[in-house]
Amino acid sequence: MKLLSSTKIAIVFVLLLTAIIGGYQFATVRMIAGAKFSPVTPGKVNVVGIDPDSGYQIIVANQMAQLIQSEGGFESSSGTGEGGATSGAVKKRIPIREMLGTFKGDPVAIGEFVRIMNDIKQDETWPSNAPVWTSENIDKAFAGDQVLAKELEHDINLKLDGTPLPSVRPAALYNGIFVNFPITLTVASPTGSRQVVGRVELPFRPSLLKVVEGRLAKKNADEATIIGYYAEEARKEIDNPSRRENLRQTLPFVYSEARLKELRRAPEQVLKGAQVVINETHITGAESREVDTGDKKRYDIKMRLTDEGRKRLWKYSMDRVGSYVMLVVDGIAVAAPRISHQLTQDELTLRGMEDQVLMRDAVDAMNQLVKKD
Repeated sequence: MKLLSSTKIAIVFVLLLTAIIGGYQFATVRMIAGAKFSPVTPGKVNVVGIDPDSGYQIIVANQMAQLIQSEGGFESSSGTGEGGATSGAVKKRIPIREMLGTFKGDPVAIGEFVRIMNDIKQDETWPSNAPVWTSENIDKAFAGDQVLAKELEHDINLKLDGTPLPSVRPAALYNGIFVNFPITLTVASPTGSRQVVGRVELPFRPSLLKVVEGRLAKKNADEATIIGYYAEEARKEIDNPSRRENLRQTLPFVYSEARLKELRRAPEQVLKGAQVVINETHITGAESREVDTGDKKRYDIKMRLTDEGRKRLWKYSMDRVGSYVMLVVDGIAVAAPRISHQLTQDELTLRGMEDQVLMRDAVDAMNQLVKKD
């Protein structure tokens, strides 16, 4: 049976149209895949991508999304990231606000992020009033700067060769000093990894003062007791120089390359799997809706995106099905849906929120920022 000429023309037209559409879609995908975007500076509203292979997981606790560490890699209690922590979860909450400050390159936030990720807690043992010494000035003191050397010896209550001073100062005994030093972290960005520099501040006390304080903890620490115990321990080191602490090793070790490597490990494990994809400059507005799921009411947030925001999310989601995008408003993780397909649209919908107040605050924040622009 011969096809009519009009039928042949129609078939050719359909095939041609299909080829054109397919070619356009292929070209568009290639364009997005090859697009180069600069790193996003975190703002008040951020959408942060979380890699599921980074060793961290999203949970919902107290109706808020949280990023926590898990043993044995990524684990989740459900496909949406909702529910409580799994049995493999370690109770280490990732500080979102400090993490975003680290992406921004804020030196103070970087220092806090490093401290928290290394479980260095500001508890009752943390000095309340100790002089701060930068690693640069400590190095100068050890290199021969007499003024700095005398000041450092005064603050740590020891000579730099470890010899005890004739008397003890209670402030040095209980507080020691803070050592402030630079640290460089590698963070992820659309153009590859980049480095940010911050400063960490950690306490330091010579071992002699720790021994004296340990003895004082067992008795009433009046001035005479302090002087007596210090004199006893100091005499042991004066009589036997081999007992003295080698401050040229122990003090610079606080900021040595070996110590820096150790301090970088935990924060960089998070940072390599997280990326700020868009901020409020890529959002044109937001709205919410109530969804009745039968057992309880839930809420969806729909964010309208700029063309650049759409392209950034699309590019990020291309090879990251199964990853999470976390909406963070004012340092609080509001929602964290899992990517189930490429995000190609000019809208991003975050579904299933339980906290109505949190949802409204997030929507209001986004719309107020849009109005300001």
